[in-house]
Amino acid sequence: MDAKDSLKLVLDALYHHKKQTITRAALIDLLRGSETRAIVDSGLIHSDFFGAGDKHEEPHYTAVIDQAIVEKYLTESDGHLSY
Repeated sequence: MDAKDSLKLVLDALYHHKKQTITRAALIDLLRGSETRAIVDSGLIHSDFFGAGDKHEEPHYTAVIDQAIVEKYLTESDGHLSY
C-alpha cells in the first residue's frame, strides 16, 4: 500500500464515519486495528475499517494525514479531523 492508497483509506474511513467526530489518534488506531479504550468505547471496533491499514505503523499515517491537511483534503480543528 503506497501513500495514495493510504490517503484513500483515510478519506474513506472519515467519510464512512462522518456522523462521528474522530481524532487523528483514533483514526490511526482504527486503521491499524488497535483496541484502545477510545476505539472500543465509541464502537469503532466493529467498523469495516478496523484494521484495514494494519500494514503500516503510526508514523506513516501521521505523515499521510499531515500531507492531506497541507493539500487541503482534510482539516483539523480542536484535534478532530474532517474533510
